[in-house]
Amino acid sequence: MNKAKVLKSMILRVPKHNPAKALPKIRRIQNKTTQAPVPLDYKLQDLPTNISHVADVITPLGLQQQLPFHVARTHVGNLPIYRKFSHGGDMKRTIIRLITGDVGAFKNELSKVVSNADIIEKVGRVEVKGHHKESVSHWLTRLGF
Repeated sequence: MNKAKVLKSMILRVPKHNPAKALPKIRRIQNKTTQAPVPLDYKLQDLPTNISHVADVITPLGLQQQLPFHVARTHVGNLPIYRKFSHGGDMKRTIIRLITGDVGAFKNELSKVVSNADIIEKVGRVEVKGHHKESVSHWLTRLGF
């Protein structure tokens, strides 16, 4: 058999994604996470571009604005945002700890940052489905935490 014929017959077509044929659960998730972005309720600070450690330059929270929630830093000065893998790496979560104040307002603002991903409130922490560590840490830093 000719090698060119074999290679030509092995070329696959590009799969076409048809959202109408997706399962109802998949369609609900896609509709929920692809909505137009909602503006944030609280003003964010601009970050300097030429500073090595951003936390030293951000103004304290009390000088900027009064927020109904507060996220404390860990004992070494990092934001308490962690990634969690479970079920053999199939379930990915982002965990935010050390939240005080109005957790409902925090979850409302957080849902805008993580594109309406599911947020689960547990004792002492909030878990978000999917990995959103970079976007959440950037958002909290710009809030002044």
